[in-house]
Amino acid sequence: MKTTFVSTITLWNSPRSSLDKMQTELVKANKELALGRHADVGLKLGYRTGETISLRQEMAELDALIDSNATVKVRLDATTAALASMRETSEKFRASLISGPVADRNMDVLQSEATANLDALLADLNKQVNGQYIFGGINTQEKPMKDFLTNAKMAIEAEFAGQFASVPAADITAAQMDAFLDGAFAAVFDDANWTAEWTNASTKSIQSSVSTSDRIATSVSAQEVAFRNLAKSYTMIMAIGLDALNSETRTHVVSRVVSTISRAAVQVADLEAKIGSAKNTMLASNDRMSLQKYIFEERLAKFEGVDAAEAKVRVDHLATQIQVSFQLTAQLRNLSLVNFI
Repeated sequence: MKTTFVSTITLWNSPRSSLDKMQTELVKANKELALGRHADVGLKLGYRTGETISLRQEMAELDALIDSNATVKVRLDATTAALASMRETSEKFRASLISGPVADRNMDVLQSEATANLDALLADLNKQVNGQYIFGGINTQEKPMKDFLTNAKMAIEAEFAGQFASVPAADITAAQMDAFLDGAFAAVFDDANWTAEWTNASTKSIQSSVSTSDRIATSVSAQEVAFRNLAKSYTMIMAIGLDALNSETRTHVVSRVVSTISRAAVQVADLEAKIGSAKNTMLASNDRMSLQKYIFEERLAKFEGVDAAEAKVRVDHLATQIQVSFQLTAQLRNLSLVNFI
C-alpha cells in the first residue's frame, strides 16, 4: 500500500507547487503597477506588438528633434543678442556722427570711438556657444575673424600713403577721396580680400532639421555684407587720418560713413528678422511635435496600459497568498507523529 498521498513530506511540498508561480506573478504585477503598462507587451498584444514598436520609434525621433531644437534655440538666442548689439552700436555711432557740424568735432574722440566699435564688432563675430563659433557658418570650430583691427588699419594706411604720396593731406579733394574710397579702400573689403585676409567663416550657414518635415538655416556667417559695411564704416573713420584733411573733404568722408553705416544697420536688422523667423519656425515645430507625442502616448496607453487599481488589487492578493503559503508551510513542518506518541 502506498503512503505518498498522506505522508508529511508530501504535505510539506504541496505549497511549493504554486509558490514559484505566485512569486513570478507578484513580480509581474509590481512591474505593471510601477510602469503603468503590461509587463510582457508582446505576450499580451501578440501580432499588434509591431504597432507599439512603430509608435515608440516615432516618439524617439520626436524626442531627438526636440532635444536638438533646444541646442538650436541657444545658438539662435546668442545670435540674436549679438546682432542686436551690433545694430545698436552702429545706430549710436551714426547719431554721434550727425550730432553736429564735422568742423566742430574732435577727430581723436571719433577715431577712438570707431576703434572701440570695431573691436566690439569683432568680439561679437567671434562669440562662442557651447564651444562653437556662432558666426562661422558651417565652420564652427575656427575663429571667424582674424586680426582685422591691426592688419586692416595697416593695409589701409599703406594704400592711403601710396595713393596720396605726392599730395599733402590738406589738399586732398572730395573727388580724390571718393576715388580712393571706391578703389583701393573698397578692395580691402571685397569678396576675395575679405575671405582671404580677414575671415575664416564659411559662406554656408548651418541647416537644422527642426521637425520631421522642416529644415531651415539657423546661423549667420561673418561673410555677410552687413558686417563688411560695419567694419568699413568704423575703419573709414579710424584709418584715414581725418584730422589732417581739409574741412570740406573731412565732411564728405563723414557723410560717406553715415551713408554706409545706415545701410549696414538696415542689413543687420534684416539678419535679425531672418533669425527671428527661424526661431519662430523652430518653436512652432516644437509645439506640433509635442502635440504629436501626446497623441502617440494616448495610443500607446490604449495598447499597453494597465488599470492601476486592478494591478494594486492583484499585488495585494498575491502578497497575501504568498504569506499564507509561508505560514502553512511553517505549520506543516511542525507536524510529527512523535508529538502524538
